[in-house]
Amino acid sequence: MIEVDIQKTLGTFTLNAGFGAAAGKVTALFGRSGAGKTTAIDCIAGLARPDGGRVVINGTTVFDHDGRVNRPVEARRVGYVFQEARLFPHMSVADNLTYGRRQTDGPPVIGFDAAVDLLDLRRLLRRMPATLSGGERQRVAIGRALLSNPAVLLMDEPVSALDGHRRQEVLNFVADLKAALSIPILFVSHDVVLMNAGQVVDHAPLMKITHHTVFQRALGIEEASAVLAARVAAHAPDDGLTVLAIDGGQLRVPLLATPPGTEVHVRVRAVDVALFRRAPLESSFLNILPGRVERVFEVDAGAIEVRLTLGAENTLWARVNQRAWRDLGLTAGASVFAIMEKITVEPGGRS
Repeated sequence: MIEVDIQKTLGTFTLNAGFGAAAGKVTALFGRSGAGKTTAIDCIAGLARPDGGRVVINGTTVFDHDGRVNRPVEARRVGYVFQEARLFPHMSVADNLTYGRRQTDGPPVIGFDAAVDLLDLRRLLRRMPATLSGGERQRVAIGRALLSNPAVLLMDEPVSALDGHRRQEVLNFVADLKAALSIPILFVSHDVVLMNAGQVVDHAPLMKITHHTVFQRALGIEEASAVLAARVAAHAPDDGLTVLAIDGGQLRVPLLATPPGTEVHVRVRAVDVALFRRAPLESSFLNILPGRVERVFEVDAGAIEVRLTLGAENTLWARVNQRAWRDLGLTAGASVFAIMEKITVEPGGRS
């Protein structure tokens, strides 16, 4: 367990962060560039010193301003994976993995062979970093951090420099770590610590955190979206479709190679949602669900954002032109039908 309650001022910026991260889970600091995410992680690792507060890792206080405790980096047992892999270019993958192995009391977090197999590195062991793809380099960096026998794994945006395919590849391996390890991992998953202007805005499951306007602003106009929990209900191979069950109805997506009953996440961008007062009688769209207008936010002179509720728990966002919104004549509490033009499906537990 990580317990963080720290303050730090950098120029005109003040970080005031308080949150916890449990073992066996992946927790994230999420926010715009400059929100204070890296500063918070650096304070946990000992790379930066807070101006006040405490940091506790697995019951051991590694920083306490009032108690004058400030353990050095090497005494905190922190595995740190940076935005770039930072591998030693003159060392093979195997040598990079074993560099910095730390002997501690008790069994290691993970053995060499287990780490190699978990991260699918065996075929890469004799390769040099220059011959690896970006995703492969990051997997090696994760393995090296794990083999230092850390009490906590900190990952500072390790997929930010990767393209979509490589990014998802690494995220999938990170999700596997959650099930295989008994240490806290600070990064991205269901549990999100949402930060804005140095402050922790909320700490909640990802599906819940997406209702925040701070979350939507951080994603930007094109990527502002909702994440819905879903379950594979059935496959219709003749139609090339898979039916997903969500709270509030069903969705149809291109055929998935996933067994029925599997939990998945559905991401729907606000720009891919259209609103109707009445259910369209004839339409080529497959995903039309009833919802209710919860709240309306004016974001600029030409558009507004509408927060909708689907069923009892799901939140959906729609970005609507102001003229179209006036023509619809809708207000908070009104019933609508939401057409989802595009849906992205990701494995459950790996978002």
